[in-house]
Amino acid sequence: MDYIVLGYLFILSVMDIRSKKVPLIALIFPLAAAIVYGFCTTGFWNLVLGIMPGILLCVLSVCFPKSLGLGDGLLGIICGALYGWRRTCMWFLFGLTMAAAFGICRAIWYRRTESMPLIPFLTIIHIGALLK
Repeated sequence: MDYIVLGYLFILSVMDIRSKKVPLIALIFPLAAAIVYGFCTTGFWNLVLGIMPGILLCVLSVCFPKSLGLGDGLLGIICGALYGWRRTCMWFLFGLTMAAAFGICRAIWYRRTESMPLIPFLTIIHIGALLK
């Protein structure tokens, strides 16, 4: 299943790099499938704990619309339903740290401050987790 998620993340990364937006329709069907899968494999309470980081990211994306996209939060819900809250929190922590480091270097060297896509960094972290 990890390689299916990797392929899905790769497709979302390409969309995110090209347009800096991910169509929500590309997230709704996998979201429903991930919730059903998480409920069947881990149970209700583990599913609820797993999707909490993604829900927090969705709330942050609504409160701070220019900082984080709703698609990133929905992707957090999908991965939380599939992998649980610990792995999802680590995944986003490392992904956000890598994106922040890249953004700081980009701002210093190129004097650019426009927005950056987050999903490519999450894809890189997922590849690193598969290689461990």
